[in-house]
Amino acid sequence: EGHISYGGALRPGEGHAISQYVQQGKHIPRRGEVVLNADEIQRFEDLGYVIIKG
Repeated sequence: EGHISYGGALRPGEGHAISQYVQQGKHIPRRGEVVLNADEIQRFEDLGYVIIKG
């Protein structure tokens, strides 16, 4: 496999990281959520919290 371009709006490595979440069927973290993993985000959202960009 060669290099994949995810566009100019993403930081280096960000597109690949997002694709890993998609392949695993997990919530894609928005910027600002990087301190939480996908399972932690889902637990907060299940409780009714809305995770917003900080």
